[in-house]
Parts: sequence; C-alpha cells; structure tokens
Amino acid sequence: MNDPQNLIPESTLAEFLNPTATTLGKSMGGLFKRVFFPLVKLNAEMDEKINSMEQSVKNSVNNIPIENRDSTKMGLALKALEDSKYQLDSAELREMFATLISSSLDKTRNQYLSPRFSTALSQFSPGDAKFLKEIAVDVSDKPAYRFRISLSPGNGMVPLNDHYIVTNFDKDNDYVAINYACNELALDNLVALNIINVKDHEWRLKDEAFFDYLLKSSDFISTKKAIEKHYLKSYNNKNIKVDIEKDYIKFTTFGKKFIDAVIN
Repeated sequence: MNDPQNLIPESTLAEFLNPTATTLGKSMGGLFKRVFFPLVKLNAEMDEKINSMEQSVKNSVNNIPIENRDSTKMGLALKALEDSKYQLDSAELREMFATLISSSLDKTRNQYLSPRFSTALSQFSPGDAKFLKEIAVDVSDKPAYRFRISLSPGNGMVPLNDHYIVTNFDKDNDYVAINYACNELALDNLVALNIINVKDHEWRLKDEAFFDYLLKSSDFISTKKAIEKHYLKSYNNKNIKVDIEKDYIKFTTFGKKFIDAVIN
C-alpha cells in the first residue's frame, strides 16, 4: 500500500497546520477528499459518516492551541486517517480516530505516539471501544472476579462465567457506589492487542476489603443462590459449592499511552 502522505500535495500539508481557521478547514477538506475518495460515492449514508468524521477531526484539530500545532508526526496523522476508513460505521470509533489524529498534531501529546496505535484501533469493534471507555475511567489496576463452582468435595474450583471488572467504587464510603464492566470478547481483544493484562488467580492485598464487602453484599448473595439453585436442579447435587476467583487487570505501558492518545 502506498504511503498516504505521498498522495497529499505539499501545499495541502503546509496549509493543514496554518493557524487560520479558514485555511485549516480548506486543507482538512482536501485531505478527506483524497483519503476517502473511493468511498465518497457509495451511498448517502456513507457520505454522512465521512462528513461526520471530517467534522470531528476538524473540531479536534481546531482545539489545539496554535503554539502547540506540530507537523513532525504528520505521517502518523495520515496513517490514522487511512486506518479510520474501515471504522466509519461506529460513532465512538470515529471519535477515537479523530482524537488520535489530533494527538498526532499536538506537540504536547505526540511524543510517545506509535504507528501501532492506529493499527490497534483499526482492529476494534464498537463493543471494544465502549468497554475500554468503561474500564479506562482511570488507568490504575482494577480488581476483577469470576464466579467459580465445584460439583463435589475435593474437586478443584472451575471458573463459571466472564470476568466482572470493577470500574469504580467508593472505598471511603463502605463501597456503596460500585460499577462493573463485563464483556469477555472485548476483554480478550484488549489483551490480544497488549492494551491490558488479566491477572487470573492473583489479587492485591489492598483489594481485600473490597472482596470482603463483595462476599457480604446482597447482589452477590442472591446471584450465588441463583447459581446454586440452577445446578442443584440440573444435577440434583447437594455438594455444590460456589464462590469467586479473585483477579485483577493491569494496563500495559502501551495501553496507558494508547488510552491517552485516543480517549483523554
């Protein structure tokens, strides 16, 4: 594939970072016409999505202070623009690509950018984007858990379902506000893309208070009883034991920089 930067006239590249809003808008329109030309005439719906993407990028770039605009990473911006062609159906992904393009052109944010950022984002589904936003409220390590079950005494415990990741909790107020995110398919993709690591069978001592609260919470107790009732009915087995596997997730260095470039 040809480098998309080679397809853009030097005059357009020069105008792209010009301080005036009029010239910026004109150059941005030129970039989009060239990068998205094969898609422009497909149908009215695609035109609308391209226009939405273009406006998001313009808004993001216009928000960069004039003194911070930087063309040294123009190649990364154009790569992100090229990769975004395959994600136009999702409003959330269009917005993430617009933020990444803006980050590429802001000298206060482009120091640690990698070409892998747009490659990784091009492999996101809309569900992946939504899930990442849910768990990336901050990039600290987060407790996680799965229900697990043993059908007879002496047998090992087997994980029963997907990971529940704790995105937010108020430990200073008896954990009254706890939010969870659960999407195993998205979690697997984020792990495959090296954005996060899942630490199964591991937990941090500072999370013990949270897990103690969880095991006593009404939601957990009712869910546990429902699982036990289901397996008792299915297997007529009174030896069923249900508890949780304590885990946590950790954002990689790549993941933290990626999140800063596409979300923050």
